[in-house]
Amino acid sequence: MRFLITTFCLMLSIGVMAEVYRSVDKNGNVVFTDQPSPDAELIEIDELQTIEAPSTGNFKYTPPPQKPKPNYSSVKITSPEHDLAIRDNSGNVTVTVATQPQLRAYDELVLILDGQEIVLGKATAKAFEALDRGSHQLRALIRDSSGRILQSSQSVTFHLLRHSGQ
Repeated sequence: MRFLITTFCLMLSIGVMAEVYRSVDKNGNVVFTDQPSPDAELIEIDELQTIEAPSTGNFKYTPPPQKPKPNYSSVKITSPEHDLAIRDNSGNVTVTVATQPQLRAYDELVLILDGQEIVLGKATAKAFEALDRGSHQLRALIRDSSGRILQSSQSVTFHLLRHSGQ
């Protein structure tokens, strides 16, 4: 079977070794072609020069060292407490977050208040002003520089009690 494949490949390569002719067209351009013409000159082509590739030796791929992934054991909303009723007629609430271990340089802290994302960056507290009265959902998370969530807190619900003004 190998003999047949080798013979077939050799027969194909014979057709590849065509003759090359050089001529000049009516505009003075030099034309190289495999078709002879009355004023064409046959070009002798030397054997192709080939260079043996040097040996690469025994190559073993070593992946680059990976950045250690931070192992946060917890992120917790410490204030306000879950299900706490806060009586503040101006609607001011301060949220504090604790992380274990401390937030790393390339990570950020994010609060989700009623489905809206508030980026705190490296800060662990945020003062909200003029929040609407009623119940609010709050969650904190730690996100790395590529946007991947590394740790998330339990959801906290707090209730803001404000005088309605009526």
